[in-house]
Amino acid sequence: MIGIHYTILHWLILCISLVIILFLIYLVYLKAEQKSKITLYTITFLSILTLTYMSFHILDGYTKQVELVKFKNKRNLLNETIVFSGFAKNVGRYEVKEVYLEVRLRNEGMGTLASKTFFSPSGFFKKENYRPTTTTTKVLIAENLKPKNMTSFQVNVPFPPYFTKTSIEHDVIAH
Repeated sequence: MIGIHYTILHWLILCISLVIILFLIYLVYLKAEQKSKITLYTITFLSILTLTYMSFHILDGYTKQVELVKFKNKRNLLNETIVFSGFAKNVGRYEVKEVYLEVRLRNEGMGTLASKTFFSPSGFFKKENYRPTTTTTKVLIAENLKPKNMTSFQVNVPFPPYFTKTSIEHDVIAH
């Protein structure tokens, strides 16, 4: 978790987790037999560590909130890209270290249904005419975004020229 801005809530969860680990280790030390202590220590430590990790991710979803404002795209035919532009706005109360835009382009243009759509005799390892129908691009659009501030961005995403009917999906990921 290097590079993540910790809030006071993150530190509180970390302290509570450490207290719980120490308390459970003390209980295991008092009650368990010598043979099973190491196993119980390991299970206790790993379960609390997993709970802490999950809590951090859940907390990040509620404290680091970014939305896109005036988000638009246009296709650049000169170099076969789609240009996404707009503003990334921090609507939360805490600073966001990194904001990523993840764009998925999906080709939905299968044309008319023909027999070759359902069955195409080809070899198992033969991929001469293989063309991916989905592309995903993840791009950093903002860094160190203060609460209630916004920053502009412009991203060029490669557009496969063989896509005919394209579906565009996007997600904003804040860390």
